[in-house]
Amino acid sequence: MEKLKKLTLSKYLNICNKNTFLELINNQKIDCQVKKINNNQIIFLTNKKITIDEVESLNRIKYHLKYTFSKHLSGIISIFLSIIILFGCGSFVREISFTDNTKYNEAIYQDVKKHLIKKGPFYVLDKTANEISSELRQEYPEYAWIGIRLNYNKVLIDVEYQDVPPKIENNKKITGDLVSKYDGIIEGMVIKKGVVLVVPNQSVKKGDVLVSGNLKVELDPLDTSDLVKAEGIVIGKTLVLEKIKVPKVTSNLEYTGNVKQVKVWSIFGKMIGKNPVAYDNYYTDVSIIFNFFNILSLVKISYYEQQVVEKVYDEKSAIKYAESKIYYELEKNRSSEHERIDELKILSIDSLAEYYEISFIVAKHVNFVTFRQH
Repeated sequence: MEKLKKLTLSKYLNICNKNTFLELINNQKIDCQVKKINNNQIIFLTNKKITIDEVESLNRIKYHLKYTFSKHLSGIISIFLSIIILFGCGSFVREISFTDNTKYNEAIYQDVKKHLIKKGPFYVLDKTANEISSELRQEYPEYAWIGIRLNYNKVLIDVEYQDVPPKIENNKKITGDLVSKYDGIIEGMVIKKGVVLVVPNQSVKKGDVLVSGNLKVELDPLDTSDLVKAEGIVIGKTLVLEKIKVPKVTSNLEYTGNVKQVKVWSIFGKMIGKNPVAYDNYYTDVSIIFNFFNILSLVKISYYEQQVVEKVYDEKSAIKYAESKIYYELEKNRSSEHERIDELKILSIDSLAEYYEISFIVAKHVNFVTFRQH
């Protein structure tokens, strides 16, 4: 029965050379029975008829692919190299680094990294270098300068510290007390150094000493042999009068959303030709597309249009702005998580020629202390 089955499956007689036979077996997965091998020819039976066209097509395909690849090899290599150069010199990001590694800041690095988005196997920035730099300067105002720039496929972070005046050598160490900036009631404190002179729920006045830098003040206030610089936080509740002036009309230079981009060739850092811009007010972002050893480079310049936008405040919007400014000042000067605004009450609103003057009664919990040197 098994022998009959094989004969039934293999009923077509075929003759071809060894190479073609192997390609037929590999490509078409046919059932076959080899009958005779003669020099370079093979005689075999198959379960389907194989035409002359099918046999010849195998050789033609093989030859065509080989010929095409050989003929266009140089072109394929050129295209491949061009793609690598474009990817390497374009806006694709391969690395983020600081221009000065001694100024490395992990928080800044992570803030820049979060602007990377993936496009296929590559990473690009989701905003322009100027926009990201502007965000960083708002987030880290303690730096004299902070920004990013693209150099080939690297994002370079530039950081400059504030100029620190030279330290004046003084034989006398700085000592002093912590005194109250407000009239109010003490609610809590965290003292690092000094002698505490107040207790919670105690009422104090502006100028009172809250923490003394004289460690012997309780034994002998006149003994100044052991003085230190008092340090700490004293949280208290106070009620203050705050006056905020809000201009009736403000003018700001804002980005319109319009942008014009040009590509310019540069030789030894000097731009070739002029690129007039249709905008009266604008800021620019420059990125390098291609650079050949700083001799010849292709630069992309983006011009972002700006225009003067006037904002007019009425009484209602002026009050809202003044309130937000009070909250902002508290956040800007915050030294403890326990500081907060408890209540804002409008005392008066005066409409003058160019601005509103709004007076508030502000109930708040704040850090009472200010340092007073001995």
